[in-house]
Amino acid sequence: NQSPMPLEALNEALDFYKFVDLAVVSGQQLSETEFELQWELSVTWPTFWEPRVLILGSSTICVENMTIQKQYDKVVDNGGDLLGTLSKQILPRFWDLYHIGMTPSAELLPQVNRKEPGMLEGYQVYDIPSRWFVQPSRKETGTRQDRNAQTVPNHAFSCIIKTMGPTRQRYVPTSGIEVQVLNSEHGEKFLEWKIPISVEFQSRRDWAIPGEDEEASPQTEPNCCYKFEKRRKVATLSYGGDAQDEEISSVRKKLYEQVLKDGFKPKLDENGRPIFFFLSHTTKACYTNEGLGMCVYEWRPKWAKANEVGLELQVQESSMLSTIRS
Repeated sequence: NQSPMPLEALNEALDFYKFVDLAVVSGQQLSETEFELQWELSVTWPTFWEPRVLILGSSTICVENMTIQKQYDKVVDNGGDLLGTLSKQILPRFWDLYHIGMTPSAELLPQVNRKEPGMLEGYQVYDIPSRWFVQPSRKETGTRQDRNAQTVPNHAFSCIIKTMGPTRQRYVPTSGIEVQVLNSEHGEKFLEWKIPISVEFQSRRDWAIPGEDEEASPQTEPNCCYKFEKRRKVATLSYGGDAQDEEISSVRKKLYEQVLKDGFKPKLDENGRPIFFFLSHTTKACYTNEGLGMCVYEWRPKWAKANEVGLELQVQESSMLSTIRS
């Protein structure tokens, strides 16, 4: 595209892509006239299954007299393999085809600088870029058998999506939902989710605030907010079960020991304990312009090992130190 103006280029891109959305995620000021912005670009690829393709990048711009004089754009392409980054999202994924008709194709959680699992290690290491997410939380008042961590709580939703009839709404799914079981200093357990936000919703000026869940018990202390986090480095093991399975403890132990053996340094919490999490790829969070409206839970056999048990690793400070939204 030869257009000198970024917004004009985006408008012209609509001649090829069905939907194009761009969201600025964070930024920092480099000098009096230079700024660095981190962004996410999402497009619907023009094939019959309409996959969502998520592209990450940054722009360094020089502004003088309220006008952009220079702009340098860089795409995050996993070591120069931009074609590979795109093809993994464009080519039809087996479980998308298996569940065809349930939801549109989802924007997937980006995995940058990924180290593929070796024959002996069995785990993978990758970065999760800086991002915004919805963070609902609640006190765990049940037991492992109640499986409260497996479903997103009602107080995370800010709207209801109409999926049938003449007034059905278009929506964008995202996938890669994290959940953690946290221990308070008083020995209480809390459940905390990180739900990725679609680029289309991020690009809106106003973000809807999730409402209260009238059915939630006050004892669970339900809460929900939007949060920003800096880049993270994680190690994960593929796992076919759910977040509160009995065998999760042994999977965590196996991952932790292998990571230490290979020389990685786990990140520790304020109490000096390693930080584990569970990453679900069988849940899709669906957004309209009014926010998070529903979640769809897919069935996959245990042998498919669709989910991940993760461990936070130490990481150097990202160049993105300040955020645009506050």
